[in-house]
Amino acid sequence: MHGVAPFVPPPMRQKGHGERGLSLQFWTDPTCESTMDVKVTVDVLGSLGKLYMRYRTVFAAFPLLIVAVVLRMQFRVYDTTGTFISFSESLDMCLRQSIPLILLSLTFLSLSMTGSWALALGRFWNWRHTTPNPADFHSNDLLTGTQDPFLWFLLPLIGVVCIGVCAVLHFATLALTQSLGIVCAWITLRFSLGQGKDERRRAHPASFAPSSPRRRMITTAILLFLVSTFIPYQFAYLVACLVQVFTVVRALQVASEVKSGPNYDFYNYAHSILLLMLWVLPINLPILAVWIRNLAVHWLTPFSSHHNVLSIMPFILLVENLTTGKMVPRVAGRLRHLTSVLLFGTAIYAAIYGVSCAYMLHYLVNMVTAWLVIVHSTSDSWALAGFTSIFENVSNEGRKRGKTP
Repeated sequence: MHGVAPFVPPPMRQKGHGERGLSLQFWTDPTCESTMDVKVTVDVLGSLGKLYMRYRTVFAAFPLLIVAVVLRMQFRVYDTTGTFISFSESLDMCLRQSIPLILLSLTFLSLSMTGSWALALGRFWNWRHTTPNPADFHSNDLLTGTQDPFLWFLLPLIGVVCIGVCAVLHFATLALTQSLGIVCAWITLRFSLGQGKDERRRAHPASFAPSSPRRRMITTAILLFLVSTFIPYQFAYLVACLVQVFTVVRALQVASEVKSGPNYDFYNYAHSILLLMLWVLPINLPILAVWIRNLAVHWLTPFSSHHNVLSIMPFILLVENLTTGKMVPRVAGRLRHLTSVLLFGTAIYAAIYGVSCAYMLHYLVNMVTAWLVIVHSTSDSWALAGFTSIFENVSNEGRKRGKTP
């Protein structure tokens, strides 16, 4: 006994008022005059299981809404004050201001969804398909995928649950990075016990190891070449997430050794970017599992849509920038609002269309990452200075070889 299934088109023929609801028919022996007892019970566990199976994609869309809003608040405070606050502080601020307003607005939006509004917004994404259809196939594509006002409580309930899930992943990531930091510090200490004081100080640098632009560009070019030829960009995304984990661990070590504001700002920034990437990872993992299965059966599909270089290039460039320990510069003027618009637009899309079109969330976060790469490039040496340093290094190596007898 249930209503219209979520994200399923309504019936082509509208039922009358007398045909709605639940109807039971019993076929009995007319010669038997005994009474019949019918007992209807509610299967609570089964209902919760079906509710999870129908809305399991919510745990990839609505947490991204929370993380995007929190990251937007962090950038707003950073561009105004110069301090990049932690994810916990930003989440606390958003829980008092923006997140309740967003959930309340989405709840009223779901209550106001009539057939015409739902059809108009549903066709907004499929505007290219102009063939008239007798049924409104896009009327249940929004929010929780149903127009039944009886289920209005699903949106705030899902929002509260996803806030808790985001907090749990945040603290789990903190525990993981701190544990890895302790393990790395212990391993480094074991290898440096027999060294001198100067060598031990070099073994525990208080900053990120400098990486030449030549090395970074060669690494990026090799990875992009592999994406365009053999591996899918989902595998490269998984590698980028692992690299970002160790970047956060290194940032935590530097911030613990040198207790200064800029080091903590970079650690908070790297940690928030890691959380943003982790919530996009569940969208890419199924495709990665299919690719591994195809390798097992020797079925290769080169140059498919999963080998799009532009889908992974901003993530690779951003992760490469963060491995150098350089903080994102502050954006002044009207351009600082572009970061807020991109993050807020990603959050709203994740709430309205994210459950039915979860694959688009990767591309939206990809746009945000591309903008952050552009912001990083204003103070980085990836551009003309990077190419200059590459040729300078080559010429210096040639001169040194020429002087050897």
